Amino acid sequence: MLPNVRSTSNVLNVRTGLLGKSKFAWRHRVCNCTYKLEQTKYRNSNGIQEFSTFQPLNKNENDKEQYRESGNLRSNGKKESRSIEYDESNKTNKKSPRQGQGSSNGSIVLDELISHDDQHVKENHKTMHWSPKTEGKMYEIPNPLLEKLDALGAIEKQKKSFSFFSNPVLLHREVTTKLYNILQRSKDVGSEKGRYVLDGSDGSGRSISLLQAEIFAFSHPNYVVLGLHNCERWVDSSSAYAYNPSSKSWVQPELTKEFLTSVMNVNSKILRTLSTSKNYELVPGKSIVAGTDLHTFLRKVTSNPELSVKFYQPFMQELDAATKKPGSSVNVLFIIDNLSILSVPTKYKNPENRNLSPCDFYFIKSLYEYLSGARSFHRGTVFAATSSQPRIKTPSLDVALGKANFDPYVPINNSVYESVKSVKVIPMEPYSVNESLSVMEHLVNSNVCLEPVQSHLQNHVLSGGNPRLFFDTCTRLT
Repeated sequence: MLPNVRSTSNVLNVRTGLLGKSKFAWRHRVCNCTYKLEQTKYRNSNGIQEFSTFQPLNKNENDKEQYRESGNLRSNGKKESRSIEYDESNKTNKKSPRQGQGSSNGSIVLDELISHDDQHVKENHKTMHWSPKTEGKMYEIPNPLLEKLDALGAIEKQKKSFSFFSNPVLLHREVTTKLYNILQRSKDVGSEKGRYVLDGSDGSGRSISLLQAEIFAFSHPNYVVLGLHNCERWVDSSSAYAYNPSSKSWVQPELTKEFLTSVMNVNSKILRTLSTSKNYELVPGKSIVAGTDLHTFLRKVTSNPELSVKFYQPFMQELDAATKKPGSSVNVLFIIDNLSILSVPTKYKNPENRNLSPCDFYFIKSLYEYLSGARSFHRGTVFAATSSQPRIKTPSLDVALGKANFDPYVPINNSVYESVKSVKVIPMEPYSVNESLSVMEHLVNSNVCLEPVQSHLQNHVLSGGNPRLFFDTCTRLT
């Protein structure tokens, strides 16, 4: 928690960083001090005036003068606020209070407190650049893209860390450039040759990297983004499921409908430019004619969960057909976050009360078909990521990714193993020192970190460069 600023006149507690409402929208950070807000009265020719000052409660008396001179309160990483006192007997004080700016309720005289700071913090890029030259830079997520990511559920796990900032930002890392290069090359490559799994330790930034890939795709009008996040819902027995004799697999109508609905909402503009290649019968006497745009197609099939299951694969086939048309530049990005949870037995039960395998489900089985290359898009990329949450053992995935050797005493799921063994693995590396510095500068600039920027080396060592641990280390006093 941030320390409180107290008023000795009326015990008015003002949370640090929110010191009253002002046109300056003034915020500041505190360096190892607790401050007391005091009112000082002085007499002049116009009568008694009052103004407010800050006094450190944990400073020695000998340090007061030095403290007044240097200042310890920072505003937005760019401003410095100094403690100012006025003594009637000492007419040579640095500043005297201005008339009309004092208040009887302990409000802060911002004009007296705000001054220039000698510490300069890098600003964020307002627009995104995909060049390697921007590695190590922070950039803001535009609101339209943030809304699309939220619709896909991509920022569900990031909302806590994003809540620290008025505008969520991301760091352009080396792995970010690698993903961008893969996506740029995908305009000439089918998804059967563009299958990747991001793997790393807990908090290494796998989900964030997938999110950055989605931002890249959303920033290009020829991309259709299929984003599957929060995969726990597909295996935790929280949704209705039934056995489908025609596909000889288990289906999850409500979840399939939600997935297709999210795809329809975030890709509405490009889907309206793509059309079906043949007729589809929804129900007897009611059909979708050839040439219907894919947005209308999805709107009709998502009106009913059973129709969503029936037309999920036809929709995917129509996307593939759209990428094959002469002169077409349509590209498909398929994102699968938390592949780990999809590699172990689910909590769903069969009639014999045994846990169903993930590949027993029609939708999950199709995911592995795209990961294995058995199904593909003529022009597209498949990105998946492992996850450390929830903490489970994933022997099939570990052997397939080369993280563990085959153990005859540990059973593995052959379907999972065969589907994943041929994918390319992208390892998630820790922050470099420069990346840690960029993040630290942003945290200080946003008043989230109460330490000086120079402590980034210490925090880098303490966290081992792990992105999540580095953030926690920098904000441990907040």
